[in-house]
Amino acid sequence: MKKFICLCLVLSLVCLFASCSGSTQGNGDSNDVGSNQVSVTKANRDYFEWDPVDASVIDGCSAKGLKQKELVIPMECTKISGGAFAENGILEKVSFENPDTIINLGAFRQCTALKSVELPKNLKALDSSVFYECTSLEYIVIPDSVTEIGSNAFYGCTSLTTIQINSNLTNIGRKAFSMCTSLNEINIPDSVTEVEKSAFEGCSALTKVEFGSGISTIGDYAFQDCISLKEIKLQEGVKEIGATAFGYCHAVEDIYLPQSVETIDKTTLAQNHKFNLHIYEGSYVDQNLSLMVGNDMFNVVYE
Repeated sequence: MKKFICLCLVLSLVCLFASCSGSTQGNGDSNDVGSNQVSVTKANRDYFEWDPVDASVIDGCSAKGLKQKELVIPMECTKISGGAFAENGILEKVSFENPDTIINLGAFRQCTALKSVELPKNLKALDSSVFYECTSLEYIVIPDSVTEIGSNAFYGCTSLTTIQINSNLTNIGRKAFSMCTSLNEINIPDSVTEVEKSAFEGCSALTKVEFGSGISTIGDYAFQDCISLKEIKLQEGVKEIGATAFGYCHAVEDIYLPQSVETIDKTTLAQNHKFNLHIYEGSYVDQNLSLMVGNDMFNVVYE
């Protein structure tokens, strides 16, 4: 009888030890700063602060979420509130489980450690200032569903070298990529009809721009101070070019303006060095050359 009691006692102790060990392992903090990956699902909603009225909207990170370098926005999230993750200096990578999640203005503003973002596949628009001054962001793929890039969307993303723009985009907003000083090439698809004011102003590393055939308007200062740009070749269809749109591009050697131009500001081509201006005889630009600021800086070449 005593042996039986002793045996039961030993078995109980073994079970207790195993239970404690498993509990300790399960409660280990694997989500401290420095963890490589975090999979956020319905089972751990506590990484986020959810809107008290709409349970599908994320208003920000919880104290626990603020420690994470990587976040996967869960399927049940349909909207990210404006400024939800703004000024988060820890976050490096973000992706979305729900392809229809909406991202409101300034959602990731000044997330200075953010390097990589995988946007929702059905996103319709990139709202204003959504990645404003995300100075570590290196590349971005714009989903095919996006038709508009809002003002200041990528302003001051100084590490951004690559932008993959889809063929459905129609508008590039004010200062959308201004001061992206590492951006070296941009391909503007035929679907884009307007490049707004200061859209690429101060992109000092930009060496090549492919202008799509759908562009009708290029706003004021759109490419001002793109000091590495060597050639500017606009396609037929461009009707209006704003003030200093291509001003002070110190490396530019050739600028091609189509016959379709109907309005051009007198400062559009303001430069402080000689360059070749390719135009068509009798065109609106040709008839207004004498009004252009710095008209002694260009050598006219008729196409």
